[in-house]
Amino acid sequence: MFILDPPYISEELKEYLVQSQLPVLENNTSVNIFKNQKINLVNKNEFLDILSKNNRFYTCSENSLDWVIKNINDKNLNKYIELMKNKFLFRKTIEDEYPNFFYKEADLNKLSQINTNNLKYPFILKPKVGFFSVGVYLISNSKDWNNAIKDIMEKSKEWEKTYPKSVVNTEFILEQYIYGEEFAIDAYFDENGKTVILNILKHDFDGISDVSDRLYFTGKSIMEKYLTDFTNWLNKINGYLNIKNFPFHAEIRINEGKITPIEFNPLRFAGWSCTDISYYAFGFHTFDYYLNKKTPNWNEVLKDKDNSYYTIIVMDKSGKVNPKDIFDYEKASKDLGTILTLRKIDFYNNPIFGFIFSKINKDDKNTMKEIIRRDFNEYLKKA
Repeated sequence: MFILDPPYISEELKEYLVQSQLPVLENNTSVNIFKNQKINLVNKNEFLDILSKNNRFYTCSENSLDWVIKNINDKNLNKYIELMKNKFLFRKTIEDEYPNFFYKEADLNKLSQINTNNLKYPFILKPKVGFFSVGVYLISNSKDWNNAIKDIMEKSKEWEKTYPKSVVNTEFILEQYIYGEEFAIDAYFDENGKTVILNILKHDFDGISDVSDRLYFTGKSIMEKYLTDFTNWLNKINGYLNIKNFPFHAEIRINEGKITPIEFNPLRFAGWSCTDISYYAFGFHTFDYYLNKKTPNWNEVLKDKDNSYYTIIVMDKSGKVNPKDIFDYEKASKDLGTILTLRKIDFYNNPIFGFIFSKINKDDKNTMKEIIRRDFNEYLKKA
């Protein structure tokens, strides 16, 4: 079953729901999106009845968490959500695995009272409950700290309007900076608590100060290199969490062979329907495999694949946008590899212009650098 909510439902997901006829919770989002298409809409009572017989459902957005917590009477489910969504609780639950890892919680109103001279730079400041790099700051010195506090005070009202408290709130966590290469993992814990990985995405940055979501990519070489190690590590982490029948999107870093988690996101895979990249790269939908209890046969999946990278390019905004500005999507997507799909977003009311999925030769380092460094605000033009 599915629960659909903003900010974005992809055409690929819509097509899957029409073809599969899997139950979809009837809410404003699902009704408005499928006005002219036939899908299997079920009301709240029907949804809960089906759930009592089959305990797997998928949310494409963390905006659904409020409804889930309020309407599904399942203590284990609520516990799993809290363990992953609350970054402080997550750190505390696994701290025996990382006994020397620094982390500290603080309310928005008390941030300015913290004496950062007692802390080791660099460190990360971010919401205790957060999403999509909203409110994430790298703090390398006292100036960074003061600028972050000022920016948070200015933007907190805007976050409250855009996201529910279950997605982003005003309680923060300070934690040590995690060095190393970053990866995102779409996976689920099965009915025995064992890990099933459905995709691994490498997340590249333009230096240590970059905390953006600009570029993710997957492919045969990434899956072959990291699948076994990441599966074993996730099994070990779940020894602390004890979670079953549950999909998640994990973000981690590897430094000198040691894997350290950044965060886990519950009941969903890559946000804004970006988990669809698996369909282009490997030929299957991640949510289909989770809901139908499938495990990829990676030897078969990768057998005939070349060494291309399949990228998710987030066209983020670097500055303000005026109400009459127009974004040139054609020029913005030029020279970014073979375009697989271009997703236009209402950039007046969201923090991005859209997404590009593209296919790039893994040795094409120039294109990868261009993706990371391109300023998409340059493609705005006046009406």
